[in-house]
Amino acid sequence: MDMETSGVLHDTWKPMVSFWPTVTHALTYMFCRATSTVSLPAPVLYAHLAAKRAKECLDGAWTIATFRGIRLSVDNVHDVNKLTEAINVNNGLDGMTFV
Repeated sequence: MDMETSGVLHDTWKPMVSFWPTVTHALTYMFCRATSTVSLPAPVLYAHLAAKRAKECLDGAWTIATFRGIRLSVDNVHDVNKLTEAINVNNGLDGMTFV
């Protein structure tokens, strides 16, 4: 690979030799839901889980509102606040938990 196609213009950061193997291990082996390596970095997989959980919570709150005969619109700030209150059922939790 030549310098023109590699995308590295000038490397001024000189990490220790053990840095890249450590980062690679942390990103591919440290996903707590898998017992082997994963094909995507763990932070990407955790972000996917968080987005999926948010979608499921929003869908549930939307469905409950529909069953109760409440018509919600995401264009209305008051309705978005109602959805947020319906999603945040346990304010005692600090951060996200999905294990």
